[in-house]
Amino acid sequence: MNIWRACSTVISLFWLTGDTVTGNKVRYERAIGGRPISRGQWPWLVVLRATITTQTLFGIIPIRHKHIYCGGSVLNDRWVVTAAHCFKEPGSQARRPHKWEVRLATISLRMNPLERIRHVLGQIFHRSDWVQWEIDVERIVIHPQYDSADSWANDIALVKLERSVPSGVSYSAIRRIKLPVQGDNSFPSVGQTCVAKGWGCTHNGEGPSSVARELELPIYGDSQCRHQYQLNTMSKRICAGYRNGGVGVCAGDSGSPLVCERDGDYVLVGIVSFTSRDDPELYPAVSTRVSDYVQWINTTLRTL
Repeated sequence: MNIWRACSTVISLFWLTGDTVTGNKVRYERAIGGRPISRGQWPWLVVLRATITTQTLFGIIPIRHKHIYCGGSVLNDRWVVTAAHCFKEPGSQARRPHKWEVRLATISLRMNPLERIRHVLGQIFHRSDWVQWEIDVERIVIHPQYDSADSWANDIALVKLERSVPSGVSYSAIRRIKLPVQGDNSFPSVGQTCVAKGWGCTHNGEGPSSVARELELPIYGDSQCRHQYQLNTMSKRICAGYRNGGVGVCAGDSGSPLVCERDGDYVLVGIVSFTSRDDPELYPAVSTRVSDYVQWINTTLRTL
């Protein structure tokens, strides 16, 4: 029996709770497997976190919250690129910039006590390598043609930070990701090994990992991917991973970068969008193909 018809029609987003129904298609925006990374290894990797109020006292005082986590990539001193569904699907609160903050130059999901101490000392003694970069969000720009009803088509968004970060050569822990050439869908080739990284769960059904991990995944053929997910088209999408490989992206990886090496540099080829809900370790993951959006990215960064 086709696994997608055998499964339920509930789709859980790349946050900790919450469901969406979309016909008979079952997907889960969520790395199982892989290995922990070290600080500065992937200096463009960031984690975005939102705190959403779920219950208030007297309709005013927040008494319960939930957290949403997504990955992202540094584009320059003020901008990060991630997935659109991180902001659209959890509800209206997730679309408000002040609900979000971005953690850069880190491998930990949250600041631990030791990092807090180092952060204070880093500010006192001007040690940038000790500072924890947690920046509030000023603006969220979702692609105007994002469509969750069409299997999360155009699943890409840009996030503007409230203040600049040192993303140049002067600070090695934060670096800008290299973008592909607009419209060049010949790269990467099918079978090429690329790298996904983020704070996704390490076992199916668990929450996000406390430490960022990396996962090597081969580029998967478009026709096979389209068939397995019952997609109408693979246009502006790219698939990476294995069929029955025992590894895959998982909850918390949404919006995280898929990078492939070209001429000695890693290039951002995909933004993690979705995978199988029930068996993410057995199916390849679908990402937004960045080469189709370079012009939109550059125009947005230049005008906003």
